[in-house]
Amino acid sequence: MRIRITLLFLLITNLSIGQKKYVMLDRAYNKPALYTDSITKENIKIGYYPIFANQLDSLLEIVSTFRKLGKQGLSRTYFNNEDYKTSSINLQISNSHHAYGDVYDIDIISITQQGEYRLKLSDASQSSHFTDSYIRNFYDYIKRTIKTRNKSK
Repeated sequence: MRIRITLLFLLITNLSIGQKKYVMLDRAYNKPALYTDSITKENIKIGYYPIFANQLDSLLEIVSTFRKLGKQGLSRTYFNNEDYKTSSINLQISNSHHAYGDVYDIDIISITQQGEYRLKLSDASQSSHFTDSYIRNFYDYIKRTIKTRNKSK
């Protein structure tokens, strides 16, 4: 019995060592995501946004909620920050009322041991068409990243 438990523990340890801790997403969506064990200042300076690797699917689900933000603004949809909170991802959402619907400022905050990193998903000063296009491109980038990750498993 002890041997089986020891073997199981060693197997789990070996599997977890091969996995990287962070995914570094390119803020411009041009470069492929990097999988790494640590966040460096250099990666942040060149435009990467870090999240925990195990939160990538959760991030996709969160971003998918906002893919039609322009239409949601027309119907004055209210978004609660707490509804999108995970163990290491928070959202900061504020809305502004306009005559023809609401516009939103949405920041995705990644919380790591090294600090908090923000990514602006929506800017209230931009048009709804620009915002929808930006969010759609980010969503597609995350989907491609997940597809690449799944192929390499």
